[in-house]
Amino acid sequence: MPKAFEQRDMSGALFAERSPRPNGPTLTGSITVGGVRYRLAGWWKEPKGGGSRWLSLAVSAIEDRAPAGEGGSDDAPF
Repeated sequence: MPKAFEQRDMSGALFAERSPRPNGPTLTGSITVGGVRYRLAGWWKEPKGGGSRWLSLAVSAIEDRAPAGEGGSDDAPF
């Protein structure tokens, strides 16, 4: 996230991301709710039969993320 970005309570932002993983998010960012900051990840989804695409989101608590090798899950979306 850009350092100059100021985030207020009940707001957030997503930024374009180029994940090295094939199923990694295309957008990442954060949101603040009730003074607590959460990490956001987003994936653009395309319907198989046509129609409008949509944005699928995942939210996780920033403090829940363990550094690699310290019990963190390899299944985390970001």
